[in-house]
Amino acid sequence: MGSSVTVRFLQRAGRREFALSAAYIAAMALDGELATVRTYLDVQTLRMTGRMTYQVSAEPGLERVSMPPLLVQPLVENAVRHGIEPSAGGGRFTVRAETPEGGVGAELWIPAAAREAVAG
Repeated sequence: MGSSVTVRFLQRAGRREFALSAAYIAAMALDGELATVRTYLDVQTLRMTGRMTYQVSAEPGLERVSMPPLLVQPLVENAVRHGIEPSAGGGRFTVRAETPEGGVGAELWIPAAAREAVAG
């Protein structure tokens, strides 16, 4: 598992200039932001071998929605750092972009055990 995650990370890293270039972009498509999130989660999966899995998805048609860069990634980073990482059991992390009634939204989900570890 680790080697395939490493290969995916290196492939993505070779094609993208992440945070530094994104800081100079006024807007980007959701699919670009989710690619950055996947790369971050790949690195964290390597660090927490066997303790974390993840899924990132977007409802069809939302991939081209324009948004400020690095809007989702810091939320994901905080949820991993303060929710899943301190939990002895780790957990599954889900990022899902969907169209709720009235507009576009995103959902970040971490397991209850990880939330309790932070609160406790």
